[in-house]
Amino acid sequence: MPMATWPHLKNAPIVEAVVDLRTSSRDGAVIGDLSPLEERLRDRYPMRQEAKNYVARVELGERQTTAETRSAGFDVLLKSSDGFQIARLGLGGFSFSRLRPYTDWTDVRTEAKSLWEEYVKAMRPAGVFRLAVRYINRIDIPVTGNLDLARWFLTGPTLAPTLPQTLRGFLLQVLLRLDDSNTTVIVNQALAGDSPVGFQSVIFDIDAFSEAPHAPGDPEIWTRLDALRDIKNRVFFESITRQTEQLFS
Repeated sequence: MPMATWPHLKNAPIVEAVVDLRTSSRDGAVIGDLSPLEERLRDRYPMRQEAKNYVARVELGERQTTAETRSAGFDVLLKSSDGFQIARLGLGGFSFSRLRPYTDWTDVRTEAKSLWEEYVKAMRPAGVFRLAVRYINRIDIPVTGNLDLARWFLTGPTLAPTLPQTLRGFLLQVLLRLDDSNTTVIVNQALAGDSPVGFQSVIFDIDAFSEAPHAPGDPEIWTRLDALRDIKNRVFFESITRQTEQLFS
């Protein structure tokens, strides 16, 4: 199916774009297998950090509920010298983030694919079971009185007309199942607490993912990620008004 054509936004409100691939690790894989990859990428990604992973466990008993959180190793974060690009590498998968200023999908896809190929050489994962494209937007809406979200968003919270319409804050999460039964979109929307003077900032976070098995070298992975990006665009543009779109043109 051909990709839809969406408007190009000169000043897109994207604060982070993420390409994420979850993997099944091969037997015997350890986080130290990433060391040669880190060395090869040192010129492009000179900053290294470790991000701890945790596993939570909750047991519901007749008289008592117990909760336990334990450490589950760590992922390696590699950052570019300007801090705008981040690769997160671990036993459970790979992700690439591009922070503001955003360039375009071609740049993001090209860099993510290059890093993924390096990751596959180093970790030799058994397979890929989840693909995702996530875009986090921060939309600064000019306000002079009460914020009327309906002027700016077609997707958002709706209050009964008999209730006060002055929002102090909100958090909305919607899970959408699209025509493709393997594709789900999680939409998170909330008021940001640190808006510039004269504006109210709204976070509009779109996470499109599919769950299906792929071999690590399957070119269909990137065709599927292209499709997920197109789905993300559909959700974004069909959720905002023309007035909002004009903020970025």
